Amino acid sequence: MEKQQFLAKLEALLSGIPASDREQILDFYREIIEDRIENGASEAAAVADFGNVEHLAQEILQENAYSQKEQQPDQPQPAQQQEERRGNKCVYREYRAMAGAFDKIVINARNTKFFIRPSQDGAIRFCYYEDQDVRYNLNKEGNTLHIEQTIEKKWHWYFLLGVGYHSALTKGVVLELPTPYEGWLEAATTNARIVLENLHLNRLEAVTTNAAIEVKGVQAQELVTNTTNGSITIENTQAQRLNAHTHNGRMTLWDVMSKNCEAATSNGKLELGNVQAEDWLHGQTSNGGIELWGVSGFVMDFHTSNASVSGTVKGDESLYNIMSTTSNGSNELGRRVVAQSRRSLSVKTTNGNIRVRFEQ
Repeated sequence: MEKQQFLAKLEALLSGIPASDREQILDFYREIIEDRIENGASEAAAVADFGNVEHLAQEILQENAYSQKEQQPDQPQPAQQQEERRGNKCVYREYRAMAGAFDKIVINARNTKFFIRPSQDGAIRFCYYEDQDVRYNLNKEGNTLHIEQTIEKKWHWYFLLGVGYHSALTKGVVLELPTPYEGWLEAATTNARIVLENLHLNRLEAVTTNAAIEVKGVQAQELVTNTTNGSITIENTQAQRLNAHTHNGRMTLWDVMSKNCEAATSNGKLELGNVQAEDWLHGQTSNGGIELWGVSGFVMDFHTSNASVSGTVKGDESLYNIMSTTSNGSNELGRRVVAQSRRSLSVKTTNGNIRVRFEQ
């Protein structure tokens, strides 16, 4: 069975539940299938891992957490009321709260993908899976919602035992926020990617390891992303302060507006396209090239080593103090001092060329 056939059949089998809930569940399985395909599996193999679709739908209908929806909308479900577990099967659960219930949301998990996006009904919704070893505790402290994952078994046992995508760890979690959300979000996981789409909030911090972070269509006063051994991609995003750090991974920023923007990696390529910084723009890597497409800023610096720096900078070249240095490579930018100008461009590398030019 192919992906579309599987999703269409699952949708039909879940026709008796609310449309928003049904779409949420379908999105979970769609993301899992697409992840497996990205990792080299065929559509048929990605779908086959779920087993019989009729049994899966029956399990969702019988064992999901729709009974939790009768809780108070602005209070987390007490941990002792989340004890319903059936063997080693995954149980789908959902928590809802009113839009203004929390000023801050903190999520901590391990080996679990995060998908964070706007809610359709303007509420806060946290959707997740539990099994006999993976649990989520939701606790309210003042105006802060803390979501903590606990794992009773070492995570790698799931793979040694062949549980695979039937594990609650591998299904990931979804957090939906109202737009705008006048609060803070801190999301931290390990060994799994974080996807943030079309959010409008005050402060956003996303941290993972050994996996990618993807940010699309986000507006924030402050945006912080941090990973290791994984790429960071930020597109169509606005943030007064943007700080993106990774190690051993590619860094890509495209169509980004910021007051202060810092993008740093190591042993990876840095790509900046149509990045506009009102004050300063800092791009740094090592052992990787830097490519620029129409970037701009009052103060700009781009530094790497053992690689080239190339591309275009928007602005009037005559207004900028320019400092550029390289070794064992050509330099087409040179140096310039402009009296009484605070605008500056600094480009440095070693063992690489500098081919940067201005465009109006």
